[in-house]
Amino acid sequence: MKPFFLTISVLTLLFHLLNPPASFAHGESHEKEKNNVAQTVSTPEGVSLDLEFDETGNVVGKMNPFVGRLIDPDGEAMDTPIDVDLIILHLEDNLAILKTHLIYPRGNLRFQNQFFDGSEHKLKLRVRSGSGAALFPSFVLERIIEVTAIDPPMIVVLKTLLLLAGIILFGILVGLAAGKSLANRLAPNH
Repeated sequence: MKPFFLTISVLTLLFHLLNPPASFAHGESHEKEKNNVAQTVSTPEGVSLDLEFDETGNVVGKMNPFVGRLIDPDGEAMDTPIDVDLIILHLEDNLAILKTHLIYPRGNLRFQNQFFDGSEHKLKLRVRSGSGAALFPSFVLERIIEVTAIDPPMIVVLKTLLLLAGIILFGILVGLAAGKSLANRLAPNH
């Protein structure tokens, strides 16, 4: 019985070693060329918000900067305070993973975010004129963000497989020992 389980464990380990995750099999690096994306949303009065971020930087566990600026109807940067409600939704579970209120005194916004799950997220910015002045009506910028999941390093995969194989082997040995002990107690004494 022991050789059977040992053979299965070794074959499983070999299968995982010979079939690594796709990113390792293709030799693909997680360091990609930057692909800055700009999105603009405007009010009927012509005030707009330009938001820029690196679309390839949305990788699990890495900080990605978001930079925006408020633009007046003439195309010039506005130097006015703005209040921003920032909400990042995890679309798979429909949960808000970040909700915060930010105040920017000069019309330029800048924040960084780190994603912890490789699924789609929705970035929602609600922008309004700050410090009580109603220089423009509030508006909302929404953007779906694709987040790239990363595969664990091969050493982590190996350690996890070895730990799992060790737990299974330990359970088998305990079960066999308990079975022999029970069989010896139940056997009639001659």
